[in-house]
Amino acid sequence: MPDAFEKEMLERFVSGRDVPCPGCGYSLRDLRTDRCPECGDGLELRVNLAEQKLGVFIACVVGLSVGLGFNSTVLIWTGVVRIFGGYHLGLKEVSPPLISTVVLGGCLWALLLRRRWFRQRRVLFKVGLVASAWAASALSAVMFFLVV
Repeated sequence: MPDAFEKEMLERFVSGRDVPCPGCGYSLRDLRTDRCPECGDGLELRVNLAEQKLGVFIACVVGLSVGLGFNSTVLIWTGVVRIFGGYHLGLKEVSPPLISTVVLGGCLWALLLRRRWFRQRRVLFKVGLVASAWAASALSAVMFFLVV
């Protein structure tokens, strides 16, 4: 719950301005409370970045997701073939995609949780992480095709 000063600043900000509610889009012009009258969501005044630079972060997320998706698909396919096709793949064939799924999934999960940490790194470090993510995804596919 915002204190009286924050509530007053919010009221002054929307006074005479057509500011849409971030939840429902309702115009908050001349609002006198800290809740949207349309959807009932609480409102607060805050400072945001004018331009978020997400390109490198998204490239890293996509790089990890490509490998995770490939390996997950291989594991699902392996399960379907084992159940319905009668062809049994051994541990040798299943290990690379299983290990890659765990590693890439863990890296993706950590990256999504530590987004602020990622944003605070230098550009060269971030580019290195992006290259590593894509290389790990490519390597996991190569390992699978070499084993199978």
